[in-house]
Amino acid sequence: MRLWRSLTISQRTVVTLQQVVRVVHCGYRCPNSTCPDHQRLYRSSQADELALPGFTFGLDIILLVGHLRLSEHKTVDEVHRLLMQRLAPLAQTISRREILFLFEAYTALLRAGTEVQHDEGWKEQVRKNKGLLLAIDGIQPDRGNETIYLVRGVLTGRIVTADNVTESTKARLKQVLAPVVALGLPVIGVISDAQSTELQAVADLWPETPHQICQFHALREAGRLIFVLDQRTKTEMRVRLQQKTHARGQSHEASQRGRTGPIGSAGGICGAGRSRLKRRESGPFRLWGTGYARGADPHSNESGEARKKGQAVNQTCEKRVTRLLTIVGLQEEKQDVLAHIRAMRDWVMEVEHIFDGSWVSQPEEISNAEVRRRLDDWLHRLSTFLQSEGRTEDEDLRLGHLLKVMTHLRPELVQCYDVAGFPRTNNDLERTIRAIKMHYRRISGRKNWNSYLLRYGRCVAYQEWWQQQPDGAACLQARLKHVAPAAFRQVRQETRDRHQEQLNRYRFRRRPLAYLQMLEARWEQAACT
Repeated sequence: MRLWRSLTISQRTVVTLQQVVRVVHCGYRCPNSTCPDHQRLYRSSQADELALPGFTFGLDIILLVGHLRLSEHKTVDEVHRLLMQRLAPLAQTISRREILFLFEAYTALLRAGTEVQHDEGWKEQVRKNKGLLLAIDGIQPDRGNETIYLVRGVLTGRIVTADNVTESTKARLKQVLAPVVALGLPVIGVISDAQSTELQAVADLWPETPHQICQFHALREAGRLIFVLDQRTKTEMRVRLQQKTHARGQSHEASQRGRTGPIGSAGGICGAGRSRLKRRESGPFRLWGTGYARGADPHSNESGEARKKGQAVNQTCEKRVTRLLTIVGLQEEKQDVLAHIRAMRDWVMEVEHIFDGSWVSQPEEISNAEVRRRLDDWLHRLSTFLQSEGRTEDEDLRLGHLLKVMTHLRPELVQCYDVAGFPRTNNDLERTIRAIKMHYRRISGRKNWNSYLLRYGRCVAYQEWWQQQPDGAACLQARLKHVAPAAFRQVRQETRDRHQEQLNRYRFRRRPLAYLQMLEARWEQAACT
């Protein structure tokens, strides 16, 4: 039995890269009223692939805008110029603002088409890996602003979910992780920062799952005070070096000016060069100022005396030797402090050596129990060292902070060695975040990426994995052509809601009184009706 035409879904003109076509999209149903699927609406897949719902420009143009923007790092003006050239044979034009509108649609399409809950091939790969290893991290562009949380599958490299949050409470993070729970796949491990709400949310959702704290971030926080002392010491040495060099340079310049006049200055070099050219003593392209460039007149008595054995060849060499002697002198003055810093740094490097497992001869020898035993022995030795007599105030403060942080984080620092493929740091996800920022800098040339991440970060994060795969761009294009219209509408509406919330917060921060007056006026209108 043939399907009957039930309704007209849309009538519109669609502009593609090849043609301008009038599209009448009809919906069909089964004519048999007793059929269980009588109310099911059948629609044309070709019409859905031609253009997204509500758009005049075709899907191929939207995909081209996204590819030029994210893969080839074109600016909005460059994309606009290229599309104007492509549409010129069709006697069609497109505005610059429309490019931004189409890119926003592409980001929503990208998220709707690459979310893992619709990817059965990815789920099968996870089952072969015996479960999910999750990496969780957040990006906060501005303090007091939204945080973008990314959840990435470690073994597959795919972004599992991404969302903007205004608060990092346990309840809100459980909402961010809800799509992962809805997958129904086993979670065999989680790695994140030492944020307490993240630890609590993961413990509530997967109580039996090992949760590893990123060892890189833990060691960076534990050794922070030692690093600050090292940087402060280097800064003091650099400032003293600049002061001594500047004072010595002023005294040398004064003595040189008193003895030789303008010789050695830029005016003396240029004046002597011009006089030689007038007398035709050398060709115009000969390095007549070589001796002056080295800081001495080759015909003067000073140059001959400078070539004597044991003395500097020229003023430049003399300045460099003097600077080197100054550096050595400053290092000798700070020798005790530098040795003190080096001794404290050795404690940090020792615990890093325990974590990296370089002490094992076979990979099978490393385990959570063995690393935990070595870590406990290191903590005991550090505690005994701090309790002994003769410790300085710096050691009590900085090594005490190291001991406090490592003791506090110790239960979650050693969780990754019994699970194959479980990383001890969250650096892979950090690289993904840096790649998103780097791509925007290449697109715009701007260093500040805050507004871009807040507006598009939860969507464009899904593209990074595809760009790293062989033929990833072609596979992604083919995948986005078959996105269900309902999925696209849902993601687009969610994105618009997020943008409206960001706009409201921006208006309130910029003009709080005007924003509150606007809300009061709307409330009065609602009360009157």
